[in-house]
Amino acid sequence: MIGRRCAGTVESLPARVTSSLATIPLQGTPLVVEKATDGRFFAAGSASLATRLPDPEDSRRGGRQASVNATRAACGARSLYCLGSARPAAGPGARVPPFAVDPILPPAPPHELPRVPPAEWSRQGLLRLSAILLAAALLPLLWHPVMRMLSSRAVEPSYLPALEASRERIAFRPGPIQDLQTLQPSYVFIGDSMLGTRIDPGYLAGLTGQDVALLARAGTGSAYWYLAFKNYLIPSGVRPKVTFVFFRDLNMTDPLFRLTGPFRWSLDEVAAPKEPALDDVIAARTRGAWYRVHNAVNAVYNVDRANAWVERQLYDWPVRLWTADALDRRAWLDRLTFEVMGLDRLRPMAAADLQAAEDAEADFARNMPRSVLPLIIELAKAHRLKVCFVRVQRRPLRNQPPVQSPQLQAYARAFEAYVEGQGMDFHDDTGDPAQTLAMYEDGDHIGRAHRQRYTRQFWVNQQRLFR
Repeated sequence: MIGRRCAGTVESLPARVTSSLATIPLQGTPLVVEKATDGRFFAAGSASLATRLPDPEDSRRGGRQASVNATRAACGARSLYCLGSARPAAGPGARVPPFAVDPILPPAPPHELPRVPPAEWSRQGLLRLSAILLAAALLPLLWHPVMRMLSSRAVEPSYLPALEASRERIAFRPGPIQDLQTLQPSYVFIGDSMLGTRIDPGYLAGLTGQDVALLARAGTGSAYWYLAFKNYLIPSGVRPKVTFVFFRDLNMTDPLFRLTGPFRWSLDEVAAPKEPALDDVIAARTRGAWYRVHNAVNAVYNVDRANAWVERQLYDWPVRLWTADALDRRAWLDRLTFEVMGLDRLRPMAAADLQAAEDAEADFARNMPRSVLPLIIELAKAHRLKVCFVRVQRRPLRNQPPVQSPQLQAYARAFEAYVEGQGMDFHDDTGDPAQTLAMYEDGDHIGRAHRQRYTRQFWVNQQRLFR
């Protein structure tokens, strides 16, 4: 039922069509109607024959033309495609012969939206988009007064202006200087977890008969190692026989390694109010377009300061529940970090802290002048200190030394030639048959059960330096 009109679908063309309402004779030329989803495809089924049945009002509308007009309106309003007239079939049960397009009915209008919206739509959409973009650009500026109200620490000019203009920094830690002065070690080791999981200072002190000190901080890079050498060892007045610096592959010529993000705070502990030499190195490595964009956005929206504040709230909040003293909170967090959750207490996993060298960065001649390596050597010469750079072996593969690309091998040769040419020492663990896969615990870390084994091997291999 469509309105007050009835329709019946038939496969042959009898003289009458019987519906549930009445038996009505056919009137005029029957019309074949196909219902489709668009202008090209039928919704379902095969073509069927249908007819518009007479309506009581047709007699008052002028016969066939009124019927055609009504059919046009019905087809157009309900997305029906009305296709031409069919000839009567030979008898009951016969199939409907092919049909042609009826010239009386116009082609169905295309069911497509206009491709180009009206001009007023474009103007309104552009205005809305501009308003959204303007709000997105201006709202973050409200963070500046919010940070001034929330922050409990004064914002200081950054000691690395090439990285950021200002920041809330953690205070310098003078404790290691006092420890060095008390211990007066003959050998000092500097590095990250690659050092901390390899050298057992107490065991090595027993082997050498001399005191040993470690300036090791997990999750640090060459910028930290340089500042530890400059601001801890040099000011302590201690003059060890040898200072060992442990590193992996390209770390010594990549000052940006673990310098930003969650590793940024550790550098504050070893940094002076100004670090012009390190800042020059960072500036030389951050002259690219992306770094300039980052610095511009950070200067406008103070992103780094906001991140630092949020991070501090997250790790400081639980401790503030029972103490309001900042020094007590710091001491508790340090004990949690380095004792309760130290490397020797973490669950081993093979993929932890596994680093792969990038051949694109294995260009010693290009990256060495823009690194802290010349700064460390310059300080060592000025204070008559001997430095040995130790390249650790990464995790072996199938009990074989890790594969090194030709670029990485050339980098290692150039590194050794430069360091020894400056009067310093270089040792490379890579390829040492005594360092088997069984010694490794997780990633490139030596297992805690094999720490003394590595320490003894290192002591044997470096006998000329431990005399």
